[in-house]
Amino acid sequence: MESVLNTRRVGVFGKEAEELRFVLWNPAAQELLCFSAAEVRGKNDYNFFPREQADLFTAKDREALASGQIVDIPEELIQTREGDTRIFHTKKTAILDADGKPQYLLAVTEDITDRKLAEIALKQSAAQLKQQADREKLLNSLTAQIRNSLDFDSIVTVAVEEIRAFMQIDCCNFAWYRDDGDQPYWEIIKESRRAQLPDLTGRYQASDFGLIGQQILQMEMLRVDDVETVADLLL
Repeated sequence: MESVLNTRRVGVFGKEAEELRFVLWNPAAQELLCFSAAEVRGKNDYNFFPREQADLFTAKDREALASGQIVDIPEELIQTREGDTRIFHTKKTAILDADGKPQYLLAVTEDITDRKLAEIALKQSAAQLKQQADREKLLNSLTAQIRNSLDFDSIVTVAVEEIRAFMQIDCCNFAWYRDDGDQPYWEIIKESRRAQLPDLTGRYQASDFGLIGQQILQMEMLRVDDVETVADLLL
């Protein structure tokens, strides 16, 4: 049996049921967690892991011993000796003696960190593809609307409404920058907004837009996560 456990590619460890001290620790467990069998035998989780983690491990151990069933832990975060936090899939069960009482706890654990990261990357890639498709859909819609109307006012009206709906935002404005006099100014000529918001159409001195106005003129892409931190008047 020990030779079989020692050749398994998943971590296998065993604990005695009374104080949950390690009695079995295969080479794969040593590779995964960076603790040798000689180090862990006769000791428990509290000798190697942060107390919060050790408390969770112990609770699951006791659950498996008390229920007599396999306790499946699909994902648990474990800190290795090297300080890395990895994601493990672990199953625990009780080994009973001749009288049917728990004598040992047996656990099998597998590092699934790379698999989970790959799943996350795949979801992010799918989200990016959907976002790209949505953008193309928006552009196609705007193009069709513009093709069907040569009236500038109608085109701008459709544009702010479509963009607001696509981005799921509260307000979308279209503004001109005028610099044909002594005082340059911005003129918001069209907007789409929630009914509760104030109407911002009109003329504003360029200074009202501050640094953000200058960045817009330089064709920079801007993102403001918290408008409360922006000092510019209109934002």
